[in-house]
Amino acid sequence: KEKYVLGLEMGVQMQFLTFLGGSAYKLGYNDEAFSYFEELILLDPNNWPIMNNYSYYLSLEELNLERAEELSYKTILAEPESSVYLDTYGWILYKLKRNDEAIKYLEKATKLSDDPDVLFHYAEVLFDNNMLEEACLYYKKALEAGFDQEQIKAKNSLCQ
Repeated sequence: KEKYVLGLEMGVQMQFLTFLGGSAYKLGYNDEAFSYFEELILLDPNNWPIMNNYSYYLSLEELNLERAEELSYKTILAEPESSVYLDTYGWILYKLKRNDEAIKYLEKATKLSDDPDVLFHYAEVLFDNNMLEEACLYYKKALEAGFDQEQIKAKNSLCQ
């Protein structure tokens, strides 16, 4: 019974910290959010979704990209066929300007998923590597999958 109560308390604590971290990030309180995510990882070092989200948020803010890569790589080792984790890792590599590696992971992610964000990320890396024909194809796929038209508009105009 005592183990159950401890497990329940830990689960509630994890849920609470996850809520606080996500909310703080969405409100722009990055330092607080990242502190909550670090605490969550200390409590559960195998929480792949938390590691993925945290590392993705770091990449969006272009902060502590080495930590983002470290955490994201753990998710890839744990679940090498997860398009979400492959996408995050590829995006972090892109932010680190390791484009050849980024292309490899993002390409694999696009083979596993037609998620608009995955398609867009792959298009961005292709575009920045002057692979314009292929980038245009993936911008179009991202749009067809429901990606925000305004975010693609400028680059997609180059594809006409």
